[in-house]
Amino acid sequence: FHQRVTADGRVLNNASHPTPDGGFVVSITDVTALAEAQAEADRRATILGVMLDNIRHGIVLFDADGLLVAANPMVSRMLGLPPGLLAPGMTVQDLVQTLHARGEYGEGEDAERVAAAIIVHPREAPRRQIRRRPDGTILEIVSDPTPDGGFVLTYTDVTDDRRIRDELERARTAAEAASLAKSRFLAT
Repeated sequence: FHQRVTADGRVLNNASHPTPDGGFVVSITDVTALAEAQAEADRRATILGVMLDNIRHGIVLFDADGLLVAANPMVSRMLGLPPGLLAPGMTVQDLVQTLHARGEYGEGEDAERVAAAIIVHPREAPRRQIRRRPDGTILEIVSDPTPDGGFVLTYTDVTDDRRIRDELERARTAAEAASLAKSRFLAT
């Protein structure tokens, strides 16, 4: 089997097969459309890879059997996991147990309950939760079902958003307290 590209850009597969009488048969197949489709698929896969590797969200895809299909590097950085730990074939249970062992769900019986609830949670409907990591980082974790029965987990660092929201809430509370004090003063 040999593949070659002609001067006009066609891609041809050449194959030679021996015959019983000592001769051979040569077949030439034009596979230009297949080669172009493969090149386009490779181009799109490269684009998606660049996009997923450089997005600010951690993304993990699980199939219908709860097996990890893919994860971008950001999720490992966000969770403080060693590179390569999130490998295809890892189960949801393996991931939850790993995170539990690293203290991601807290300590003691509460952490056990959180880990158990995550494992048995049905994945047919979207779910959103906020979790504070041991290092103080606040993550928003969204689970969305996929058409094939699997699900996608999206991790977003919302630490700065929460800090700003808390500062605004403190400022609003202080303004309300000042307004109430002013009203009492004027009433007096």
